[in-house]
Amino acid sequence: MRYFCPSCWREIEGDARLCSACGADPARFHELPYEDKLLLALRHPVMDYRLMAIMVLGARRSERAVPVLRALLETEDNVYLLRQVVLALDRIGGPQAMAVLVAATGHRARVVRELAQELLAGRRPAPMR
Repeated sequence: MRYFCPSCWREIEGDARLCSACGADPARFHELPYEDKLLLALRHPVMDYRLMAIMVLGARRSERAVPVLRALLETEDNVYLLRQVVLALDRIGGPQAMAVLVAATGHRARVVRELAQELLAGRRPAPMR
């Protein structure tokens, strides 16, 4: 069985007391608040976990997620993930999230640009084809 550090998501031994890459104690992960776990999951190696974390952070209107979501818009290429980021920013609302959403109207990916424009115009986004 493979184990991953819940802090940096590098592979670790199942009985490791500390992650050799980041020094985190995997046994203390369960003590973290739920929102912190979701924020860590944004770097998970499994895309489905990342997508779910983005959706939940948006549903929870997590303002702490905004800087991380902004960074994903700048570094990620997966349009499915980027679409969820834009939808989450819209759900979070507030000045920070809206500023990132406005910036997304100039994103390099057309899908991201158009979705951000639709959300800012108050239109319901079309499903992705």
